[in-house]
Amino acid sequence: MIPAARRVGASPRSTRTRCAARLRCVRAHRDARRGCGVEVKRIRQVYIVAEDVEAAARFYTETLGLAEQFRDGANWVQLSAGDISLAIASASEGQGAAAGQPVPVFEVDDLEGALAAVSAGGGSAGAVRDMGDHGRTALATDPSGAAISFFQR
Repeated sequence: MIPAARRVGASPRSTRTRCAARLRCVRAHRDARRGCGVEVKRIRQVYIVAEDVEAAARFYTETLGLAEQFRDGANWVQLSAGDISLAIASASEGQGAAAGQPVPVFEVDDLEGALAAVSAGGGSAGAVRDMGDHGRTALATDPSGAAISFFQR
């Protein structure tokens, strides 16, 4: 189809009206995103719950060449994957996430606010876990049941 501005007899005013309507729609969408209540700073890391943390960590370091950043005994191994960390967690560290299911961890400034927004948006929020100097975290699920996590330093 030929755009209105190129069609013979097309009014420039009708083109301006459509452009103005589109701009209003774009602005409304942008403003709606701003008012969502959760400001995600970044995806901090993704973790995978493994039955054998050591074997999984060995796979990612030896097979994929990821470098180990941090280790907490047999409970947690954090690996460097570019700008994001990939962590292998034991079942106890995974806070109830299913084995093998990747869990994105969103860093936020307001953990309780993020959990309230998840609940209001149709997801479910878990309990907050204080990890001392490391920060605080909580596991949640989106409306489809996929596990997500939030972290506050």
